[in-house]
Amino acid sequence: MYASTYRRARHTAQAIASALGVPVTVLLGLHEIEIGPAWLGRPYTHLLTHAHELERSDGGFGFEGGETLKAVAERFLKALEQPLALPGTPVVVSHGGALKATLADLLAADIREVWRDRRYAHANTAVTELQKDGSRWRVVRLADLPHV
Repeated sequence: MYASTYRRARHTAQAIASALGVPVTVLLGLHEIEIGPAWLGRPYTHLLTHAHELERSDGGFGFEGGETLKAVAERFLKALEQPLALPGTPVVVSHGGALKATLADLLAADIREVWRDRRYAHANTAVTELQKDGSRWRVVRLADLPHV
């Protein structure tokens, strides 16, 4: 059981870990996107209605003064290197934007399209399950909410 450093993710992870009888390991790198100062205080809806503003001057897609979504996926996957190398099935509790960026990277999808069409959007407590087939990842279930 692995969780972001954010309190809400740690609390969710602890509830799951208690039910499974396993400890929670907090991992740096699983946190939400660093949006930078220009996006602080903006409504959440702007992430969709103003997605064109995520085209950065350096050619990346993300937040000027914050992270590109490619960088988010890279740090997220770096944090999971060791857990993915261990036996067993890791359970990861993180955040919607970071998950969307990471899924786009793992599934070789264009992050700009993914961001706009919301195909990897996650409601709170949604469950996604991936399986690795050789060097490729595939979705077993995506953003499921049967437990709610």
